[in-house]
Amino acid sequence: MQYCNRRNEAREKWLTKGRRENEEEYHQKRKEAHKIIRNKKNLYTKNVVESIEEDQKNNTRKMYQTISQFKKGYQHKFNMIRNKKRRTGNEY
Repeated sequence: MQYCNRRNEAREKWLTKGRRENEEEYHQKRKEAHKIIRNKKNLYTKNVVESIEEDQKNNTRKMYQTISQFKKGYQHKFNMIRNKKRRTGNEY
């Protein structure tokens, strides 16, 4: 995540000072960060495909679960924070 922090710092510098060289520095760091992220994504995809091929031989159910999860992508799910005591209409 260092590359993202460097990119963000360059962006802040460009927005506050607004010079041409700061803008060019930001675009350069943005390209570097994007390249690293893309490489990590490709590596992740390669690992998933290898695990799917391995699961095909051993466990077909797990293979199909991995395929469907990979097609849907990552969806962040969170639990709602609830009070331990449920509210009733008489509390107000």
